[in-house]
Formats: sequence, structure tokens, C-alpha cells
Amino acid sequence: MLFAPLSELYGRTRIYHIANVGFIAFLIGCALAPTLNALIIFRFLSGVFGSCPVTNGGGSISDMIIQQHRGAAMAGFSIGPLLGPIIGPVVGGIVAERLSWRWVFWVLVILSSLLSLVFLAFSRETYAPVLLQRKTDRLRRENINNNINNNAAALLRSKLDAGLTPRELFLRAILRPFKLLVFSPICAICNVFVGIAYGYLYIMFTSITPLFEQQYGFDGVRAGLAFLGLGVGSMLGVAYFSSASDRYIKKKAKEAGDLAADDDDGDGEEGMVRRRPSVGAIKPEYRLPPLRLGAVLLPVGLFIYGWTAQYKVHWIVPIIGTTIMGSLQLYLVDTFTIYAASALAANSVVRSLLGAVLPLAGGPMYEKLGLGWGNSLLAFIAVALIPVPWLFMRYGEFLRKRFAIENL
Repeated sequence: MLFAPLSELYGRTRIYHIANVGFIAFLIGCALAPTLNALIIFRFLSGVFGSCPVTNGGGSISDMIIQQHRGAAMAGFSIGPLLGPIIGPVVGGIVAERLSWRWVFWVLVILSSLLSLVFLAFSRETYAPVLLQRKTDRLRRENINNNINNNAAALLRSKLDAGLTPRELFLRAILRPFKLLVFSPICAICNVFVGIAYGYLYIMFTSITPLFEQQYGFDGVRAGLAFLGLGVGSMLGVAYFSSASDRYIKKKAKEAGDLAADDDDGDGEEGMVRRRPSVGAIKPEYRLPPLRLGAVLLPVGLFIYGWTAQYKVHWIVPIIGTTIMGSLQLYLVDTFTIYAASALAANSVVRSLLGAVLPLAGGPMYEKLGLGWGNSLLAFIAVALIPVPWLFMRYGEFLRKRFAIENL
């Protein structure tokens, strides 16, 4: 909500660097926290600054990668936000058991500092309006024919600058997610879909450790290793989405090109004149076909995970269930974040809220219903969402045009 509009005003790299410094500083605060209250405050602040790469990463990718190849790039980018919470319990459990819980944060400080230094050395600005503004400012400073420079600046920014002041641009960016949620039904439904899937993922994060400790007698380290099922599934999701999504969108672009190729026979008939496909010919709905498989796999994975754990089937079977669950997450998120770049912030808001709230209900739900029926309840909700990809593929373009929002 804050870092995205700031990156549009001052550039993406500056905001990344500031956020990285804040993240490391508050991680050090976590490692040195004298009380639980102090730890909670420092964890909150480290989370605020640590959210910057997650929320702005999609924007950086859209700056650099053309639409036909963006699926693979987004899938690769999503490895971090999804594998982090999966690998974290494995490494964290070992570090906490062998050293202490404070060393969990010191390890993060060391890794984050190294990566931040690498990013500081090699990163470059990618946001076009900021790059053009910097070029304009440099030309003005060089004092080369001010009249020509002013005209050149106007030409350079005419297609990208909305003519807003920094204050107006910032306020518009802050309000944009809420406008999308209120006035765009397709964005609202997509965000709820993704939010529920993310909420389920975080219910898994909170339930896997106690489940394998109580049902299968695992210790902390072995229970942490059970998260690898989600990790394997996430990697499968990356492989499937990156190959299937870009392959399908290239296929549709080629079909549009075949129908719109230049008239080679020279007969001059207007009805036969064809053109190469424009970017607009590549519809956002072309990203949705992989989601159909994922919408089915989500409830299947929940059923397997819940009932096999309920009856203490061999521990590998519930982990296989989490693998099926995990294979949905990456291309589900990628499908909808690519669906509309301006919906990234709204998506993050809904996803974060449901990802925070649903796990709070996970413990009481499992206590009341048990593992089998508790996960079945989640699966039945997921079953109700199965038709959504097909409906969007059929009516998505109509909804986008019917409820188009001006002045975003």
C-alpha cells in the first residue's frame, strides 16, 4: 500500500534499498529483543519493510519482461515468497534446536545483508517514467539549448505522464486498490479466490508441525522436514505454470498472427489484408487455462491430507497431499497477478488479510471437527470455486469491458 506508490514517484531501486536497510535493522532488533512485546513490535516493523520486494517485484518484472514471456518470469519470482515459509521452518527448527531462537534472526540478518549488498552493487532502475525524468533533469543540468530540452522532455513523457503532481499521483495510487475492489467485480472475485488459496496455505503452515508431532511422533526437526511436501508441490507449480502459461499465450498470439499476417498474394482485396497481432490481441484470459487443473487439485489435496492424517496412514501420504496442494499455489497467484498489473496492490491486501485471519480459525476448527472433517470443510469450499476459471474464460472479457474503471 505504501511502497508501490512511492516506487512510482522516486523509482523502484531507491525504495528497494531503503526497505532492505529497514528490514535488516529491525531483524537486528528482533535478535536483541529483551521482552516478548519488543519482539512482536520489531517483527511487525521488519515485516513492513520486508514486504517491499514482494509487493513491488511484479511491477519490476512488468517493467522489464514483455507479456509473452512474463509467465515464466513471474513463476520464478514467486519461488521466494512461497518457498521461504516452507524452507524456513526446516532451517529454523534446526537452528533453534542447535543454537537458540535468537540465532534464527542472526542468520536472517547475515543472509539479508549479503543479498542487499549484491542488490546495491548490481541493480538498476527499471521504471520508465522515472528513467525519463532523470534523463530530462540531466539534460537540463547540462544546459544544452533549454528550449529544445523542454520540448524533448514533453515528448518523452507525453505517453507516460498523466500530468499529476506527486501528491495527486501518490493519493491515486493509495486509493487504486480500493477502487478496484469496490468497482471491479472480476478483480474482487479473483482476489477472494487467491486469498482463500493463500489462507489455506497458511493454515497448512500452522497445522503441519503439531499434526506430525502428535499423530506421528515427529520431533521438531523432522516435523519441519514435513514442510518439504509443500516445497515440492510449489516447484512443480513453477515448472507447470511457466511452461504451460507462456506456451499457451504464444500459441494464441501465433493464431492471431496467422489470421492477421500481411497479404502475400498482392491481390489488393481489403478483406484479405492481414496484420501482425498487437499486444492487445493477447488477452489476459489466455493466462487462465492452467488454473483449471489447479482449481481441481486444491480440494483433492485437502481431502488426501486430512483423512490420511486422521487415520494415521503412513506419514508420506499426508505429505503427498500437501504436495498436491502446493502445486496449485504458484500458478494460481501468477495467473491473477498477471491478469491486471494495477490489481497487484488489491490482491496483496485481500491475500494478506485472509492469510492472516484464516489460520487463526484453523486450530479451533481442527479441535471441533478433527483433521478429516476440518480439511473436508476447506475442500468443500474449494469445490464451490472450481467453476470460477471456466466462467472467467467465458465471460472475463465481457466483465473487464463492462466494468472498466477510468482514471486508475
